[in-house]
Amino acid sequence: MDFRLTPQQELFKKTVREFCEEKIAPRSREIDEKADLIPEDIIKEMVELGIFGVTIPEQYGGSASPGEEIIYATLAVHELARAELSMSLPVYTLLNLAGAT
Repeated sequence: MDFRLTPQQELFKKTVREFCEEKIAPRSREIDEKADLIPEDIIKEMVELGIFGVTIPEQYGGSASPGEEIIYATLAVHELARAELSMSLPVYTLLNLAGAT
């Protein structure tokens, strides 16, 4: 069994990592101190990147490839956690709830 990421998965991981390093990591202290919600501008950019669609089938407007949903969700959550741990749990929850439908 081959556990390496596909080129598409690697690209997704790299894209999310760059986004997190550029947009989230510099604001992590602010996000933690507010202990409120994920800032709206960050949510909008995450939507544009397709992060919230990785566990939703294409027929319903998502980008989930059958059998790869959990891989993409895990990649996104890990990269978010690297930049801002407190954001990763709500995103993880949302992705898993969406994938459970």
